[in-house]
Amino acid sequence: MKEKAFTLAEVLITLGIIGVVAAMTLPTLTKKYQDKVMLTQVKRAYSDIENALRLYAAQNYCSDITCISDTSGTSEELLKRLYTSFNGGTYCSKTENKGICKYTLVKGYSPTNNGYGQTAYSDSFRAPFFVSASGSAYQVLQYNQCPRTVQANVTDDKGNYVLDENGQPLTEDIINDVCAVIYFDANGVNKGPNQYGADVFQVRILSSSKNLSPHQHLSNVLATEKFTYTPYTVGSEIK
Repeated sequence: MKEKAFTLAEVLITLGIIGVVAAMTLPTLTKKYQDKVMLTQVKRAYSDIENALRLYAAQNYCSDITCISDTSGTSEELLKRLYTSFNGGTYCSKTENKGICKYTLVKGYSPTNNGYGQTAYSDSFRAPFFVSASGSAYQVLQYNQCPRTVQANVTDDKGNYVLDENGQPLTEDIINDVCAVIYFDANGVNKGPNQYGADVFQVRILSSSKNLSPHQHLSNVLATEKFTYTPYTVGSEIK
């Protein structure tokens, strides 16, 4: 009586199909897992900012959490006030070539035009900044006037500078009510992708509000739990 069984060819074909399916689905599953981990880190980093500002406000008898900003002070003074309101961490007073205090360039939310048709970095994490006990890095920018008039380069719909008759970028005056900005890299400067909208975000303190104002991309992540950014290579040509 003959026993039914798979032939070697059938087993190999089945394993081949499983391998193809796994190769197709594994990157998607890996990306979803990575996004889930990053989402947790972003929410925690933002929550830590809110808790730190509430603590500072309570200890200094402030009417709202934005009182930590002082236009008569410096960015480093704001950073130290924020740092002391966190529960532990490492203060990076100078830039290092390695470690959690290293100088790190940051890419924009989408391919950032350097004004001359090539992609570029848009910002950086440089000392002074601090790294919290949970591993997120924080940097601040304190403006000395709020609101204020700022001069910006005029760009076209592709991000290229609009030039005058002498070949120099045209500028325009705009009103800005941002008093201070808190930047954070949710997973620290040692881990990529070091890009706005992916692991780096902004929280702003405005003259027109007594509450924190998350930048649009951070608001979207907190509301939808989805990341909206475009990976790109620095130095490539804008098409």
